[in-house]
Parts: sequence; structure tokens; C-alpha cells
Amino acid sequence: MKIMKTLALTAFVVFSFTACNDDEPTAGPSQSLLEIAEADPALTTLVQAIAIVGAEESFESNTSLTVLAPTNTAFNEYFLEYGFSGIDAIPVEQLRQLLYNHMLNGDFEANELLPGYMKTYGKGAASSSNTLSLFIDRSEGIEFNGYSKLIAPDKRARNGRLHVVDRVIALPTLAAHIKAHPEFTILAEILGSHPNSDFAVAINDTNDSTITVFAPTDTAFGALLEKMNIDSINEVSDADLEEILSYHVYAGTNYMVSNLSNSQNLTMSSGQNATYTSSGGGRKITDVNGRVANLLFTDIQSSNGIIHVVDKVMLPN
Repeated sequence: MKIMKTLALTAFVVFSFTACNDDEPTAGPSQSLLEIAEADPALTTLVQAIAIVGAEESFESNTSLTVLAPTNTAFNEYFLEYGFSGIDAIPVEQLRQLLYNHMLNGDFEANELLPGYMKTYGKGAASSSNTLSLFIDRSEGIEFNGYSKLIAPDKRARNGRLHVVDRVIALPTLAAHIKAHPEFTILAEILGSHPNSDFAVAINDTNDSTITVFAPTDTAFGALLEKMNIDSINEVSDADLEEILSYHVYAGTNYMVSNLSNSQNLTMSSGQNATYTSSGGGRKITDVNGRVANLLFTDIQSSNGIIHVVDKVMLPN
């Protein structure tokens, strides 16, 4: 009888102790983002970059960040591609913006990185206020700006989360954003087949150019080809194509939609006007022939300009 009482008492104590433990909150990760990076031998170049630009506080603070962390191999490939001898050879401010281009505001699990655009902390020459856009594609894994793949997700820290990527994400140009998005294959084809056109030169200019591009989708181009009763954009003459594309570029200003006013006339690079409106049914731009294009997505920021996606190809006279 004593044995049975002893066993019962022991079982009660064990159960009570377990139940109390179940009620206690699970402790979160204690390491900071910087400490996680420092502990990974594949991220030593990233740690060097953080130190060079003096960003340790950002990686140690309590502000939630998501960091896309390039491996040492990724940095070495970047050095070769851009002609740097190493991390110390990159000008400090350039390196700072490159690092910031891998940082997102908030703690995002891999499954929360949804297809579309997010904003990084990086800035380019085109805008001192609007940070750069990052395009996320999930058609085959998770890919950023068309080439950098997530290879090791969800390294949790007390102040955010780190995802390891296999390529350094360069500050995106207009051309890079066009090539990354699956709805811009025709525009990307034009950039490749007409590299010396005024349109391609403006899109690729990273020195003096600051432009606003109203970029038609593949669906928009398909409707134009049907209207013209042709099968391919290559059937459009170079002169006509140049005039059409130049009519989608506003040179000299990085126009966020918040900077555009209702009924504002824009003199496009072709020399003809288009009218932006923002009342009575959303944001639209109307060409000289009265054709109305809807702005589907706006403020896709690149280092040398900004893109607004339109659902119709505008036609000049």
C-alpha cells in the first residue's frame, strides 16, 4: 500500500512539473543578426562589409530586420564581375548602399516572401528618398531580382531573420528590373535586339540618366501586335519602334506617382505629350490619340530611374 501511495505521489509531482513547464513561454533566439553572421564561416565577407560601413549597430539593435546574406563565394563572383580586387576596394558609400540593398524592414519568414516587389533599405542615384525595389519570384524556389537564389532560409535571430543567398544583389538598374519580371519579356527582348536604340541607351545609362518609364506588359504588347495584324515585335520597323518606346519615357525626373498631379501633361522623350490622371477610377495615362492606359503597379525604384507598369502601349501621332 505504501508503495502504491509513493508511486501515485511521484506521478502527481512529475505531471505537475511537466504541466507547469508547458505553461512557460518558449525562449526566443538570443543571438543577434551580427552574431549569427559572425558564427557562419561562409559569411565572413559579409561581416567584413558590415564592419567597413559601420553597420554593426543596425545588425545588433532591436529593430526587426530581414537580411539576405550573400556567401563568400557570391561576393567573390561579384568582385570578378564588377572589377573589384576585394571588399576593401569598393568605395565605402557604394558598399553601404549595396549592403542596405540586402536588408528589409521587418522579420519575414521565407514563406512570407511573396511574389512581387518589396522595398530594401538601399538607395540609388535616381532618388534620395525612395528606396530601391526588390523583385521576388517564386516560380522555382525563391529568387531575387531574377538571379539571386535563397539557399539557406530562416536563420532566426533575436532581432530578425537571416536568409543566405547565392549571389550578391547589385543595385538594380531599370534594365535589371525589366529583365527580372516575367511580364516584361518583350521589353527585355527589345533591349537585347536594339542595344543602340535611344530607348535601350536611356534604360542602361547609369551615369547621367534619371528617367521615368511607363512600361507596357507583354499582354499590352500582344494587344498592339493584334491591332497591327502582325505576329512579332520584330516586324515593327526600327524607326516606328523607337518612336513608340520613346513615347513611354519621361527624361530628367524620377517621378513617383505621389509627385504627379491630376491632369498633368508630360512631354515624353518622343516630343509628344501624354496626360496623367488620378481621379475617377484609378491612375491612368492617356496618349495623344485618346488611348487610356491603366497604371497596374507603380514606383518600382531602380538606381537610374523608376518604372510604372501600364496595361496598354501608348501610340504617338
